Amino acid sequence: MESSERTQVFLQELWEDIDSGDIPTHQYERLIDALDTMTSWSGKPAAHFVVELYDSLMQTPETAVYCHNMMWFRILTSTAWVRDRLHDGEVVFDLGSCTGHQVLFWAKELPGSRFTGIDVSRNALTIADQWKDSLGLDNVEFRVDNYWRPEPEIGADTLDVIVNCFTMETLPEHLATVSDSGSYSRCVLPDWMLESLKSEGRLVAVLTVKNWTILSQIVDQWRSQGLRLNEIEMIPTGDGSAHPGVVMSRIGEDLQLDIRDWANGEAARRVGSLWIIYNPVDEEGHNSDDPFEDFDSEEDLRRLATLCAWPMRLESWCSDAPEINIDTMPARWYRPVFELRHPDWEIDGNPLSL
Repeated sequence: MESSERTQVFLQELWEDIDSGDIPTHQYERLIDALDTMTSWSGKPAAHFVVELYDSLMQTPETAVYCHNMMWFRILTSTAWVRDRLHDGEVVFDLGSCTGHQVLFWAKELPGSRFTGIDVSRNALTIADQWKDSLGLDNVEFRVDNYWRPEPEIGADTLDVIVNCFTMETLPEHLATVSDSGSYSRCVLPDWMLESLKSEGRLVAVLTVKNWTILSQIVDQWRSQGLRLNEIEMIPTGDGSAHPGVVMSRIGEDLQLDIRDWANGEAARRVGSLWIIYNPVDEEGHNSDDPFEDFDSEEDLRRLATLCAWPMRLESWCSDAPEINIDTMPARWYRPVFELRHPDWEIDGNPLSL
């Protein structure tokens, strides 16, 4: 049985007696308010709101399973992906364990390993401990803690693996920090993580990012802290998109990839796209319909220079993609027009073009 199938069976059995449709009105209203807050923030809000937010989401096992079911396929695939990169006998530290549903599966699968899961939500970890007791597991512990400065301190050279599933990169303050010089840092790893990892220790991370520029910047940041990119893969979410998963350590191969190109190619192949169109983007990975409008300051000129460093282009990810007619003229100098042709595009023998 594959890891994903075992994960599915495990979670279904763990939650089979929990009726997520039977939530008292006052708890349900608090739950919906928290979900609305996440929607308004397009994810997690500022760090000082996260405790209150997750205590509202994880009030009871019923509200927890209600939330987990909304992310069912993402939980399933990411849990299985991480499991396949863990080995029995390791010491594993999990960041942002929530109700422990992932850690408990890994702990059951790997009885010779020792797991520690931390989270800022006391409600979430109360549920995690209940589920741990129901499973009779003695190789996992949970504690309320902050991954930025855990207490007590983690000893040096003690961890084989640090796992990050949708945690560090989801907090706005940690995703983007600005130095005195104005440069961005993406998800800087706290000193304790680098100190606690054994020389051959690994960081296993499943990430959620707004665009592939940010993914590239995160990988570059972790590289700058001494880690190598041993593995990178797209993990499907079930809706046609995917989350990137990476394994990084101080040893082994360091994959030399253009992360943006690689991620775009993987996304295109996954959804069966014929073409990927790269529009000019800024250092945040954002683009605009007309990036050349209204630049009259030094800051705007710097932005324009960044856009020119990432020019618009078309790339094909399949051998029978349409041909481009390079003789087409732009509608405006900054809005190019491409004519696409394909031998199969015709009506009654008359060729068609797009």
